[in-house]
Amino acid sequence: TASSTGLYGNFGQTNYGAAKLGLAGFTKSLYLEGAKNNIKVNTIAPLAGTRMTEDIMPEEAFKAFNPVNVVPAALFLVSEDCPTNTIMGAGGGFFHTANITMTRGVALPEGERTPEAVAAHWEKISDRTGETVPQSGAEQSMAAIQRLQGN
Repeated sequence: TASSTGLYGNFGQTNYGAAKLGLAGFTKSLYLEGAKNNIKVNTIAPLAGTRMTEDIMPEEAFKAFNPVNVVPAALFLVSEDCPTNTIMGAGGGFFHTANITMTRGVALPEGERTPEAVAAHWEKISDRTGETVPQSGAEQSMAAIQRLQGN
């Protein structure tokens, strides 16, 4: 179980956010390790009115985000038909997936690998056109190799 605080941040909750994003990373590796045995691993990021959120949510939102509305997502993520390696948010009848993406990036020639060159190419480095959702850290390495080879 992760949290929107881990996925997106929240003021005043640095330690909680770090722990919750750590759990999302934990499940990303578990999914790779369990795949050979057909074990599916997912992360849920619930949005729910609980004791922890009752002092920070307006009363109307607290009621709307009854934890019972997270149950359909939780049950789906442990069903035979569930995907694997998914981060799913759920709350108040709203369901979505969250992804850790990677832009195409830029391969800088050896003589241009400077902070100034990174700044000069920032627009292209951060351009989200054609971004991907790597399924493992190895995919990041392979993408880097491809870009360095001019692909």
